Amino acid sequence: MRGLFAAFWRDLIRSRHYVAASLIAFASGWAAGWTGYAGMDRFAAQSVEGMQHLADWIASTDDPQLWFFLIIFINNAVKAVLFVFLGAFLGLFPIFVLVVNGGMLGYLLQSEPAREIGALELFLKGILPHGILELPALFVACAYGIRFGFLLVRSLLLAATPEGRARAGAELVHFLTMLVPLILLVTAAMFAAAVIESTITPALIG
Repeated sequence: MRGLFAAFWRDLIRSRHYVAASLIAFASGWAAGWTGYAGMDRFAAQSVEGMQHLADWIASTDDPQLWFFLIIFINNAVKAVLFVFLGAFLGLFPIFVLVVNGGMLGYLLQSEPAREIGALELFLKGILPHGILELPALFVACAYGIRFGFLLVRSLLLAATPEGRARAGAELVHFLTMLVPLILLVTAAMFAAAVIESTITPALIG
């Protein structure tokens, strides 16, 4: 297993341009949310409102902290894994997810509550503690989703010859093998982030 994780690290380095694409998509969404470009502020506001309804429901349960943790972990971990496979559609879905998440963060940091608290303070106390694990896991998962879409297109292009099909098959097997450590690492990161977000983050911003 240690060798598999070492192989994944090497594979991640080779996939750095896909990670860069993830960062660019997220940063573009953040800028749109911050400036309210193309109605991103309205979309983000609706999403935040929906999250507030969920937060109100969690607060009404017998053990809010436990439910908060479970919902955050299951939601983030399951979605991050799904983003990889949904990248099969030309890698468009992971890009969309990154733009939306970046937009929500940008909107949140320039919203009225953020201006009252201070955007920097809100980021350092309310986002960074868990985001330092959650965001890199999201970026890597989406990067592999984008890569998956390009890999499938490449496989179709190579399918014209027996040699091309063999090469495409080997690349696909390698990619699927790398998903084992990817899923384990992303799940572990999302678990730790959920623990922080449900315990430390509320204490910092409370």
